[in-house]
Amino acid sequence: MMPPAYIEPEPPPVFLGTAEVFARGEARVEEDVHGAAHASGQAHTALVSGAANARIMWAGIGGWLGPAAGLDFELGFATSAAGFVHGVRLEPAGLGLVLGKLGFLSAKTGAGFGGITGHGPTALEVPASAHLVLDAASRVRLLFDARILWAFARARADGAPHAPFGDEMRLGVGARIGQSWKEGRFQDAGGYFFRLEHSERFGAAYLGIAFGWELGGTSF
Repeated sequence: MMPPAYIEPEPPPVFLGTAEVFARGEARVEEDVHGAAHASGQAHTALVSGAANARIMWAGIGGWLGPAAGLDFELGFATSAAGFVHGVRLEPAGLGLVLGKLGFLSAKTGAGFGGITGHGPTALEVPASAHLVLDAASRVRLLFDARILWAFARARADGAPHAPFGDEMRLGVGARIGQSWKEGRFQDAGGYFFRLEHSERFGAAYLGIAFGWELGGTSF
């Protein structure tokens, strides 16, 4: 009698998530890069804000691929014209790929609203973003972010001169230094992080730095 064929069980679904709370500062480094005033004419000199975001993915396909989503908040002020910085953006439509124990790559899109009073009007926004997390060592995590945004306001149209498309752009690269721990099936990690950023809006380019706390976890 032949023994029953062995059938390898399907890997269990994997849940991953990260959350960040941080402060951001930016300064204008390039204005009117096309040699003509932007439609808004209101590029600010500097910006200080506080922000928070959360990103999740559920890898239900073989334990490595599945849907992803994100949520971003931002509040702050611009130093010129006393501008109030505000924004809320939900990205429920996305796809994620698991990379190692806690790392992942995700691409998402959705909708929200935001603006800077006195500089660019509050408007409906459609963001498209990519987020890459790589664990370089047991205590070091590398962070990469990219976002293109379309704003439904004429004064904010084509405000990212170096972007191939979209009205606003933000790129970031950083690192988190922290520690990891296990709780049953869950592997968690957290620590302080910094991120260098390049952003473009209102026809001007900005350089900035973000500093805060990041917490990540997975159900491996």
